[in-house]
Amino acid sequence: MKKLALVFLMLQTAFLLAAPDKPNPSDFTVTVHVVSSASLITGNVYFQVLETVINGQPVELQESSLGVLALRTYP
Repeated sequence: MKKLALVFLMLQTAFLLAAPDKPNPSDFTVTVHVVSSASLITGNVYFQVLETVINGQPVELQESSLGVLALRTYP
């Protein structure tokens, strides 16, 4: 039983040491400009629809949430 506990302890230590570092925010240079934000109700499901510009290209994004994202540029 003690050997099994020792094996689990060693495995846990190995997993913690192998965990990746936190990402550096300067590595992500994509900017998202929210042009419009709207909420739609379809049945009992709420959708948030965003008209955005990502790296110069217009993109429409959808998410099922209750909030509305503010109009601004997000890094």
